[in-house]
Amino acid sequence: MNRYILNSKIILFLGAGASEFLGKPLMSNFVDKLIDDINDDKLRGILLTIVESKGKDLEILLKEIDGICERNYFKGQFKRNYIKDQLDIIGSLARALLTSTSQTEIGYKSDFAAKYEALCQECYRLKWRIYDKIFEVYFDIDRMQVKRLYSPLFRILKEILREKRVLPIFTTNYDKAIEAYTEDMDDVELIDGFKTTKSKTSIWKITVFEKFKPIRKRMNICLFKLHGSIFWYRLEGNIVYSPIATQFPSHVNIEPVILYPNDIKQIAFSDPFITAYSYFQGCLSRASYIIFIGYSFRDYITITFLKNALRMNKKLKVVIFDPNATKIFKAYFSFYKNNVVCIDKKFTDKAEDYQDEILKTIHLE
Repeated sequence: MNRYILNSKIILFLGAGASEFLGKPLMSNFVDKLIDDINDDKLRGILLTIVESKGKDLEILLKEIDGICERNYFKGQFKRNYIKDQLDIIGSLARALLTSTSQTEIGYKSDFAAKYEALCQECYRLKWRIYDKIFEVYFDIDRMQVKRLYSPLFRILKEILREKRVLPIFTTNYDKAIEAYTEDMDDVELIDGFKTTKSKTSIWKITVFEKFKPIRKRMNICLFKLHGSIFWYRLEGNIVYSPIATQFPSHVNIEPVILYPNDIKQIAFSDPFITAYSYFQGCLSRASYIIFIGYSFRDYITITFLKNALRMNKKLKVVIFDPNATKIFKAYFSFYKNNVVCIDKKFTDKAEDYQDEILKTIHLE
């Protein structure tokens, strides 16, 4: 792993709240938009039923839907017949008991299997409708707004970092706000794992990070998208960067490189996710500061890595920059009160709202 990245003193971590100023909804707002946009009565009914029971948490929502889809035992003809036979036997016995007859009614068939299979099919359609909505919401981004939002923050960080301008940025966001910010910036270098080939195709390669060397007098941003991007897709073994976000149908042999909520198990099995999380863990073990902006701390893997780092890296300070910073601190990090600083504010383009608190908190040797 690249020592320049691992030895960075400051880490930046961006959550959904970091893009709220850009018009990107937080989780509950996203679910509200989803409910408003679904006209299909069956899909809307399933969605409202789960939301009423579990709340407007997209991760839990997809977990419930996946739970139904993954338990569709009736896809295979053999399984369908076998399980239906068992249900038919139980149904026949139940019918006999209810009618108080000693003779099982021949020909009575349970319709549970058929109804459950139909429910699975509807849930599968609902899941893809949610995926489509994610692409729709996070595709468009205003570059001028991005530059307005991030320029004050990076000006402050440049001042703090001085000549040590290697800044790893980890994000769970699907949009390309950081990529948009770095476009046409002479004093900023973006390292995101992609390399342009002779055919002008941008392909992700782990060697881009391994061979990275900082460019002097520039802010070297090493970007790790922990949950992937709506602009990445996998084709013929390669991870390709596309200028246009496209949601491919499930039957097409092209898959988006994106971790939807409840897909965290993929992290352990494939790049770029395993590389991104490996660098996250490595950076945490050596950094002096990590600044979380607009992050809800719903991802248990992030919390686990962070708490392990706080135990092992005694110099690590955590800055939580969010309107609910103190609430997050009390929920997850009260045991580490000497290592956590809360900035209970929304991230906007007004540097005067947070500059003094960041400069007061972060001191590099």
